[in-house]
Amino acid sequence: LGRQIQSEIQDVEAAIAQCDNLPQSQLKHAREVLGRHVQVADSKVFDDAHQDAFLKDFTDLRFAMRSVDKWKKLSSQQGWNAQLSTSREQLLALAHDWKYWQLTQDEVQQHLDTEQQLIWGTMEQVDKYHGPARWTLDKIDSLDQHFQALWDNWENTIL
Repeated sequence: LGRQIQSEIQDVEAAIAQCDNLPQSQLKHAREVLGRHVQVADSKVFDDAHQDAFLKDFTDLRFAMRSVDKWKKLSSQQGWNAQLSTSREQLLALAHDWKYWQLTQDEVQQHLDTEQQLIWGTMEQVDKYHGPARWTLDKIDSLDQHFQALWDNWENTIL
């Protein structure tokens, strides 16, 4: 049971690290860069010469923007960091209680089950939305360059 508690603490700490891995300043910068390109993309009129851009590039642009927006919205609205930190503290207290026999094994198991039920949904969301947002932040400079080149050469597209 002690190993289960330690494993759960490690999982929660990994989720906290994922949250810390996406600084608000980087999210804000990515949002600004992508927002500028979304405005330009929205001003373009569909034509056959630019079909590939409309089908692939604009889809990629909107995916990147949604990934940043989704992370920012959910992490702040739902208070992921606070929930995870509280869970970590609860689990550390439970580990202490287990180690010093302050609770019975059944009580420890019950508290562990309750804590897992409370935090697993948050951990799943962190895991689900971290990857796309991290990818966007890692690629923001190349995305910016790609879309700037697309706009610079928009009129010079070869049919």
